[in-house]
Amino acid sequence: MRTSSAVVTELVPLLLILKSSKEIGQLCYEEPEMCLHPELQLQMARILIQLANLKTNVIATTHSDIILQHVNNMCRLAEIEKPDELMERYGLTKDDCIRFQDVSVYQFTNKGDYSTVKELKPNEDGFHIPTFSNALLNILEQTTDIQEYKEQED
Repeated sequence: MRTSSAVVTELVPLLLILKSSKEIGQLCYEEPEMCLHPELQLQMARILIQLANLKTNVIATTHSDIILQHVNNMCRLAEIEKPDELMERYGLTKDDCIRFQDVSVYQFTNKGDYSTVKELKPNEDGFHIPTFSNALLNILEQTTDIQEYKEQED
C-alpha cells in the first residue's frame, strides 16, 4: 500500500469488508470523506445510505457538508409521494433514499477542557449543522468582501 494513492488506501478496507460479508451488523467509519474528491464523497454517502437500508447500523463521523447535504436530500426525496422523475433524472433508486427518522445526527463541540454532544433534529430542510453553516457563511462573506473591494479599486 506504500505506493498506493490515498483514495485507494482509504477505500480498500471498506471494499474488503463489503466483499467478505453478506451481512454487516454495524459499520463505524471515521471521516468517510477522507481523501475523496467531492464527487466521490457523494458516492460514499450513497453507499452508507444503502448499507443503512440493508439494516447495517452505520456510525460515521464527518466534516463533509457534501455527505450531510446528500443525506438531507435523500431524506427529503423519501418524503415525496411520486419521486420517480427526480430519481431517474439523478440516477437514483429507492435504495438511495432514507427517512429522517432513520438518521441521527450529533454535533460535538470542543469547549477546551471538555466537549459537549448535542443531538440535532431535522427541520423542513433537513439537518442544520451550525459549525458547517458558519464556516460556509464566513467564506462566502470573505469572497464577497474581496470581490467588492477589488471592484472599488478598478
